[in-house]
Amino acid sequence: MSGEPVELRQADYVVPAEAANWQKRALIVGVVGAVLCIIGAFLPGQLTQLLRGYLIAYVFWYGLTVGGMALLMLQYLTGGLAFLVVRRVAEAAVKGLPLMFVLFLPILLGRHYLYDWMNDPTLTVTLRNHWYLNTPGWIIRWLIYFAIWGAFSFVIVKRGDRHDEPIEAPPRLQGICGFGLVLYALTVSFASFDWVMSLDPHWGSTI
Repeated sequence: MSGEPVELRQADYVVPAEAANWQKRALIVGVVGAVLCIIGAFLPGQLTQLLRGYLIAYVFWYGLTVGGMALLMLQYLTGGLAFLVVRRVAEAAVKGLPLMFVLFLPILLGRHYLYDWMNDPTLTVTLRNHWYLNTPGWIIRWLIYFAIWGAFSFVIVKRGDRHDEPIEAPPRLQGICGFGLVLYALTVSFASFDWVMSLDPHWGSTI
């Protein structure tokens, strides 16, 4: 290998027939599941339970997406070659980030069924944490999280599409990935507070 960047064309990517079949099956399962969720949402008293289950599933899948982004940044930062074996898998996960943004909309629209403190601000112990647990702040932070994840994922996926050989990442990209890992740790932590821990508005920590 010469070590020079390899430019890849879109036509160079060929989806194997077996993988294409699995994609179709997954799409069918997804459509059927979405239809069942919509039906369940209209059943008496089931919307809250449906949204709770949806939130659990969402957190799992979004974790895989942004987790793939973190692994890619770590690989570019450290220059380790062992991760090259699964780099394309991680990149495929990261490319699902726009979909995860769209899939958050049911949580956004049904937030009043999930988070009691949005309906009754007194539940947040106003003098202590109402400055953080409020609806405008919750929505703004959601947009900030995805803006940060989207920016870093765009940079690393763009590089992955251009270079297919194990060449060393330039210092500028290493610096971006180092800074990105810090922001990743912060945003994922605060997203967990916002979307999961705040289900119990009285949750707290002595740390």
